[in-house]
Amino acid sequence: MSKKIILEDSIIIFDSSSLLDVYRYSLTSSKRILNYLVKYHDLMWIPNQVKEEVTRNMTKVRSEHMNKYKNLPKRLKSEINVMKSSFINKLSNYKKYNFAGISDFETEIEKKFDEFNPMIEDYMKSLKEEEEIHKEYIFKEADNFLHRILSSDKVGEKIGLTEMIEIIREGELRYRYNIPPGYEDSGKEGGIRKFGDLFIWKEIIKKASLVSNKNIIFVLSDTKEDWFIKNDDTPSEEAREELLEEFKSVTQDKSIQIISMSNFIDEISDDDDKDLLVDLRKTKVVNKLSIPLHSVVEDFLDDLNQESLIDDLSIKASKEINEIFNYELNTVKIKGVSVKKEGEAYIYNLELLGEVHFSCASYFDGVASHGSINCNVICYVQIARGYNEEEKEFIEGFNKGIGSKPNHYMASFEDVIYSWGNDFDIDENDFDMDDKSGQENSYYSECGQCGGGINHFNDAGNGFCIKCTREFEK
Repeated sequence: MSKKIILEDSIIIFDSSSLLDVYRYSLTSSKRILNYLVKYHDLMWIPNQVKEEVTRNMTKVRSEHMNKYKNLPKRLKSEINVMKSSFINKLSNYKKYNFAGISDFETEIEKKFDEFNPMIEDYMKSLKEEEEIHKEYIFKEADNFLHRILSSDKVGEKIGLTEMIEIIREGELRYRYNIPPGYEDSGKEGGIRKFGDLFIWKEIIKKASLVSNKNIIFVLSDTKEDWFIKNDDTPSEEAREELLEEFKSVTQDKSIQIISMSNFIDEISDDDDKDLLVDLRKTKVVNKLSIPLHSVVEDFLDDLNQESLIDDLSIKASKEINEIFNYELNTVKIKGVSVKKEGEAYIYNLELLGEVHFSCASYFDGVASHGSINCNVICYVQIARGYNEEEKEFIEGFNKGIGSKPNHYMASFEDVIYSWGNDFDIDENDFDMDDKSGQENSYYSECGQCGGGINHFNDAGNGFCIKCTREFEK
């Protein structure tokens, strides 16, 4: 990118998300972002709306980032427990054959699985130093910078009530006809908060009108289409023409540059801060890749070992499932993106979230109980990009089928819910439903909860009737 940004005689304004980026990324990337903010803080000015949004969201954003250390051991132990239960469950199918020494083998296997817990604890201890460094950075450097600048005279005055009402009235009209900025937030809950971008825009225009010989550089973390022209053919962004014209008409021909955080850093950095830029742009780059999300997840599901799938879902649904007939994959979306440098390549790690519906059956004394399982499948995918491969070159090559292909390497199922289906797998004519005595005689057991009779029509296969079992599962 050619250097176009003009810092001389400019006021730099960051949106809320850009300032909160000092918490969102890896420690190295976050520190680099903060260094750029500190370097140019003399040129900064903060709209009051930005201050309110940063103050409101600061604790939540930084806590989410720090919780990755706290949540990791719990997630790892949970995965180990699922694998242990699945393995022991498979082994129990062979115990009925009374293989020599199989009980001792099961005991040894359980011991091996139990060894994972202290290994996880040891690993977390090794991360303790990194966690402490990250805490020190957040609580000292990041917090101190934001608190200092948000409490300084660089913050604009709060919008008055009368002016706010006028902006809200205008906002209702602008959002109705998709006039930028902010209309993409029109569906947000929270009353007037949906007009946050418009409040910021009005503050920027007002500030530019009041100062002389100053141009504006407005830096946004996100490149939503109510600020930027969407262009699928190139990674670059251009500001919406309507915004540039409005600014020019109100501020007597002063100029404004509306730019993404990654492009801003690209232009102001003296050296090639490539690792940071790749990190900042990872989501935008991935969104421009023609990734067949459904096909990637379907390939994973098709490759699954059916016995392992049945065991896994049985454990997570707390329901003994004997057969899975088919599945339907509904929506698939990218839940998260991370990137890291490995050797001579950048590896994009994608977390895909798909909604899956399985049709299944459980067998009890020769009777099939049909049901279904609804759950989320989390599929992890890797895509490699050459270290010296330019962003545009990588995107174009990938979309033309040249170079790296998505490679799924792991997946898991979450939020597994079992739903009862049709439990009438026998011929209803076997019973005379109009003959009460015949129906009563068809009962072959009693429910352990309500004491009612159990027959083939209401047997949950667990000593209880279907009605009581459903109550247990609520």
